[in-house]
Amino acid sequence: MENQLHEIYAELRKMKAELEEKCSGKEVNDLIKEFIQEEIHDIEHALKKMETGDFGICEISGEIIPFHYLTLIPTLKSAKDLKSIERYYKKPIYSSSIGE
Repeated sequence: MENQLHEIYAELRKMKAELEEKCSGKEVNDLIKEFIQEEIHDIEHALKKMETGDFGICEISGEIIPFHYLTLIPTLKSAKDLKSIERYYKKPIYSSSIGE
């Protein structure tokens, strides 16, 4: 699992750099730029949680978020986020009653 955490950390840093580069371009619509900046903020938050040892801990309940979900969406802040995200996907990302 330690190796997977390093991979997630590296991927988040890479994604942050790519989004910052995209956001600095003049061809980016202001509305899109706002969404990109929100994503950058979420990535920075996840990176900080990894550095402080809080990565994977639900910010609402304090429970552990299953690592499988963090490999899919490393910027998850809570188990409740899984419920919200599922509404936007055509296929459920999980079948248990997490966050209810």
